[in-house]
Amino acid sequence: MVLTWQSIQVLASEHVGSGYVWTRQALERHPQIKSAYTAHETRRKKLAKSGARAGRRLSEPQKISRLEEENESLRRQLSRYDELFATYIGNAVSNGLTVEQLSKPLERPSRGMGNSDKT
Repeated sequence: MVLTWQSIQVLASEHVGSGYVWTRQALERHPQIKSAYTAHETRRKKLAKSGARAGRRLSEPQKISRLEEENESLRRQLSRYDELFATYIGNAVSNGLTVEQLSKPLERPSRGMGNSDKT
């Protein structure tokens, strides 16, 4: 799969659910997403410039090792997100929010409506 902002938007929207569609600009404001995409693009451009194709120079054991390392890194990141989520939920509940309030679907942003009408 080619990594594009559009493919990232689709993945993010599927992850969030509730029919919310992320914009490229909204995703790009997240430093981790932007830096991962920029790093990917930099690697892709270097490979294209050298004439190499991604993965061609790696042997099967090297590919497996690289994928296992990436998998472990992603598992650690997911674990950190789980801990952060638990912290947010714990803090929200201890400050008076109920689980039902926290489970309420997000309201869709009204496009084209700026903050000019709010006081």
